[in-house]
Amino acid sequence: MIIACGGERDITVGPDKDTGGNYWGRNVSRQFGETQLRSLYTAMNASSTDAEITTLNCSKKLPHHEYSVTLWTEGAYRERIVRLQMTPRLYENDECLQHAVNYVFHKAVKTIDTGPPIDYGYKDPHTGKHLDTSEIMTTLPDKPQCACSK
Repeated sequence: MIIACGGERDITVGPDKDTGGNYWGRNVSRQFGETQLRSLYTAMNASSTDAEITTLNCSKKLPHHEYSVTLWTEGAYRERIVRLQMTPRLYENDECLQHAVNYVFHKAVKTIDTGPPIDYGYKDPHTGKHLDTSEIMTTLPDKPQCACSK
């Protein structure tokens, strides 16, 4: 476990705590904790997940890899987010793989996280009205459609 500034905690399951260099992250509820993080780690490293990503990625079989998941707890200036890292970083320079993993990751988090979205009290800077950010936790990215050349 890593303690960040302001009392935030980063909890990682898996060998790679470095989530830099990727864009796989999803807001989670306050009910999403270490138990759910471990469930997500297991789900992302399952053979069924590998098969789904392979199907979405033009049926390209991936070499051995492992996913790590990190929970960023919320703080005064940070939202509660779960992040994903693939080791080795097979996604670098492979946009189809990035989108396939992103889609499957978001689906897995949405299935595991059954708590309500966190309302951080954001306001529209132009109107001052409350911004409903719950869609960040309730919608999925579009299912990727890679242009596969045979």
